[in-house]
Amino acid sequence: MTWIASLLNGLFDLLLRPFGGAPWAGLAVVSALAGVAMLWLFKLTTNQDLLARRRRELTGSLYELSLYQDSLAVMARLQARLLAANLRYLLVSLPALLVLLPLALLAIVQLDARFQRRALRAGEEILVTALYAEGASPDRLDSYPQRAWPWRPGRCATAPSTPSGGACGPSATPPRGSPWSTAP
Repeated sequence: MTWIASLLNGLFDLLLRPFGGAPWAGLAVVSALAGVAMLWLFKLTTNQDLLARRRRELTGSLYELSLYQDSLAVMARLQARLLAANLRYLLVSLPALLVLLPLALLAIVQLDARFQRRALRAGEEILVTALYAEGASPDRLDSYPQRAWPWRPGRCATAPSTPSGGACGPSATPPRGSPWSTAP
């Protein structure tokens, strides 16, 4: 499974590399290419003659519905025929959906990873909120087997992944009276 992720990451990296300075252009190009590819795959995976016949049935049912507006019983019967024609049309489209859905989900995951959020910039301030169980002491956070942020009361919060390694300043000190404060 990791080889699929590596392959997709490499493919999308290669596809988006020329647009490094303008991410919107890369997104537009990927969207256009995905649209063309999906239309081509839809054409390959559906019976086009049957799809055209079902579309004509659906259009005919819509015309009938607009013609016979005088009788409520006829309208109900025509709406049932319209629903049946719509279901038959969708049934012909189902193979394309089964092929396109996994491919679209893979593309959406790749685009989400690249365009949904941006990385923190050096020196940018963030607020980290920690929730702990009722009755737990914040002084005993070291006893938990897994921690997301190595920070102790009275110390400055540092992130090893930032270029500066974190900076101590007034924003790193917890407010007086908070459970993280070391001041009385």
